[in-house]
Amino acid sequence: MSGEDQQFEGKLKTGQTVKVAYFKQTDETLDRDIRMIDYLREENEIAKEKDGTSVSITQLLERFLFPSATHGKKVYKLSGGEQKRLYLLRLLVHQPNVLLLDEPTNDLDTETLTILEDYIHTFGGTVITVSHDRYFLNKVAQSYWFIHDGQMEKIIGTFEDYESYKKSLDKNKSTLKQQSKSSTTVRKKNGLSYKEKLEYEQLMKRIEQAEVRMEEIDVLMIEASADYGKIKELNEEKEQLEIQYDLDITRWSELEEIKEQQ
Repeated sequence: MSGEDQQFEGKLKTGQTVKVAYFKQTDETLDRDIRMIDYLREENEIAKEKDGTSVSITQLLERFLFPSATHGKKVYKLSGGEQKRLYLLRLLVHQPNVLLLDEPTNDLDTETLTILEDYIHTFGGTVITVSHDRYFLNKVAQSYWFIHDGQMEKIIGTFEDYESYKKSLDKNKSTLKQQSKSSTTVRKKNGLSYKEKLEYEQLMKRIEQAEVRMEEIDVLMIEASADYGKIKELNEEKEQLEIQYDLDITRWSELEEIKEQQ
């Protein structure tokens, strides 16, 4: 999504108005001989608040804990934490509408994280973060994407909402697996009946259609990043698709096992 890694399969569709800023987990090399204020001015002279209010570079520096008396200080005189904070500020001065954060809590001090959390709450665009810091996620996240069993799922709510959903999903999978096992044990005949062959073909089509639609929904949710109502609507549609998809996959697996007995 950052545009840096081209070694992947699939397609990335980006809207024409999307402007991405990427906060890397690895350290970014800064020009050591440049002054702080000039480092930011290379990117922009002013920034805009969510409500359209203009904010000067000096105001932003002060907001990010750099007193006015230090704005002429050269980068090499800053501590490692201060350089990281300055780098983050430059990304924000870039005026992105999509902000990618890769493990931001690893290197930022507590004060900077507090400022970042406040900024995210007033940010007018979309923030996508990868983090193992549950406290940070609970402070800033409105929805979660989880990857497991080769699938991506999106949950709107808190981390606790996800845990509850995951428990119910695991329970349903366990029940379906047990039902499938019982069905296979009882089944004695070999091969599929005519009715089962039709069902098998219908399941294949439905599974393929669901996979295509879920990919479309993922793209639409990114494009509708500022429209919470639309995202909620798309997420609900995807959740229903995923429930039916799991049921179809389970039934397809049962029929596939019977089919292999021929």
